[in-house]
Amino acid sequence: MTFFTIFLIINAFIVGCLLTLAIQHAYAHFRPHIEEKKTAPVDHSTHLPIAVREQLLANAQKKYQTMLDQSALDLQKDLGSTTHVLTTQLYKIGGKIVNDELDQYKNVLRDMHVQADDAINGGRKDIEAYQAEMKTKLSDEMVAEKARLIAQIDTKLSDAVVSFLIETLQHDVDLGAQSAYLTKTLEQHKEEFKKGVSDEN
Repeated sequence: MTFFTIFLIINAFIVGCLLTLAIQHAYAHFRPHIEEKKTAPVDHSTHLPIAVREQLLANAQKKYQTMLDQSALDLQKDLGSTTHVLTTQLYKIGGKIVNDELDQYKNVLRDMHVQADDAINGGRKDIEAYQAEMKTKLSDEMVAEKARLIAQIDTKLSDAVVSFLIETLQHDVDLGAQSAYLTKTLEQHKEEFKKGVSDEN
């Protein structure tokens, strides 16, 4: 039931109450005249004394005032009941609006939380992929560097052996019989070999 429908029902109720009060007032106002018209033709020759007429008028006014007071009391009760109903309905409508807004806010927060989790998971996957890529690249570079160093060592060893052979051949050294001499000569050239490899790096 919408707020507009409730508002129309309450307005119809109030209009009904006011219409009832108006009918009661009209009935109370015109009733003495109707009774007077009905009773007047009965005895045309009888005239009421002034005191009796004043008493009747006072009684009629008293009854009319009593009816007015009762109608006002009924109207006050009806207005109090209507106010209570309106207040209750407004509280219900306000509570429903607040609950709807809270539910919508919770849904928005849940969606944002899901998006944040997705972004974090996506970032973590990107970082892991980047780390794996860098690890593979570093491993490849280390393999290439190792191969380059091995090639340099081979080149330096070849140069050292050639240089050693040239030097030993100049002295007419017997390579088979002079193992101690060969070892000593290689030891002498070892530092030069290391320095050459270091300079290449």
